[in-house]
Amino acid sequence: TVLLGAFLSWGRCAIPGGLFYLCFPVVALSSGVLGLGRLSTPDALASVIAFTVLATLNRARLLSLTLLAAIPLFRTDFIVLTALIFAFLIFDRERSPLKYAMIFLSGAIFTAVMVLSEPYGYLTVFNFTLAPGAITPYPEALQVSTDPAVYLEIYTSRTIALLGTPTPLLLLAATIAVFAHRRMTGEFGPAGKATFLAIAFIAAHFALFPLGATRHYVFALLIAAAFLLSLLASQTVRVGQVQPGGAPD
Repeated sequence: TVLLGAFLSWGRCAIPGGLFYLCFPVVALSSGVLGLGRLSTPDALASVIAFTVLATLNRARLLSLTLLAAIPLFRTDFIVLTALIFAFLIFDRERSPLKYAMIFLSGAIFTAVMVLSEPYGYLTVFNFTLAPGAITPYPEALQVSTDPAVYLEIYTSRTIALLGTPTPLLLLAATIAVFAHRRMTGEFGPAGKATFLAIAFIAAHFALFPLGATRHYVFALLIAAAFLLSLLASQTVRVGQVQPGGAPD
């Protein structure tokens, strides 16, 4: 509910009311946001925080970065988002001590959570969750596979399964839109940055852990969909401002 509220607030700022309300049900149903809270509370909380971080990264930096620092408390794998924002800041040549301080704080919180929780380890969790025939009630005793064919099969089957969903099509369209917008305007812009980071998060998260569960990507799919709708709305407005003879009003 909170995530939908955040999307409503953010989307209405960029998309004219008629088009936004027309497309909102489609976006809500296709992104998986309606079932998110029922599936997992930590996923829902992390999605709200991640969405807020990206949506306010350029507008309310202190709020955005404070939430970014806290996100490993809700889902440790969302440290991927922290790393991506850190890399993007370096690429964008931003000189903000506060931003870098909060990112390093996020890394420190992640490290503390991992030390205190004593997890089984990345490869153990990877094999326990994804490797065929690796299900056991005792993950700590699980033998991590060293056979490259096992990992190739995992990535192949999971990629094929993902290609059978609308997600890749949405991401492809959003990626093209982001770079087309940058080519036309000469910059990413706040919405373009948020969308680029959202797409990069899905790609990086899937590369590290190809589970393909939509609940991990809901916030990113919402941002990508909102960006596409905003570009569609802007083009619609431009077409409406042109007279039948081709001359602008």
